[in-house]
Amino acid sequence: MGNLQGGLHECCSFCKRNKTDVELLISKPKVRVCNTCVEELLVKCSDSSQYRESRLHELCTFCSFIAKNPFLQLGEDPNEMVRNVGGPEVWICQSCLTLCEGIVLEKLRR
Repeated sequence: MGNLQGGLHECCSFCKRNKTDVELLISKPKVRVCNTCVEELLVKCSDSSQYRESRLHELCTFCSFIAKNPFLQLGEDPNEMVRNVGGPEVWICQSCLTLCEGIVLEKLRR
């Protein structure tokens, strides 16, 4: 069953936990990550056997739309390599995870 309007069945794209089973769910139009996965995925970013490198915005499900819009890439090096974790269907880069970590810290006041 897909997402119902109003978000009743929204879940984390990485662990599949329902919105009601996590403290915080950060959402983009096609992908969501819960506070628990943010912490776990950040740890994986420091383990070379757990991450995959790609060009900036190329693989990350959260920020890949930037790669398709050159106006959003001002001042960025398109050849910069970043770490991505997740897979096989959804990925998140270390930069987006760091941003999500800040959101989690602010919203949950840890």
